[in-house]
Amino acid sequence: MRIGDIVEIEFRDHAKGDETITFCVWGRLVKRTRHDLTVAVWDYAAKSKFNAHDPNVDTYSIARDAILSYRVFR
Repeated sequence: MRIGDIVEIEFRDHAKGDETITFCVWGRLVKRTRHDLTVAVWDYAAKSKFNAHDPNVDTYSIARDAILSYRVFR
């Protein structure tokens, strides 16, 4: 998985109390660290470089420990 790839990530998140819920997100991978992946879920198709300050782009960081599966679309 490389920066710029379009990805689908299935992950666990918590809800009220001890309940966990499985979610799925699709977007462009814009950052990778040892602890999390950051996905832009509303990014421009023709964009050559990610701009974290663009108000039209939503980004979410997902803890690697919470990831159940992922798929890369190339």
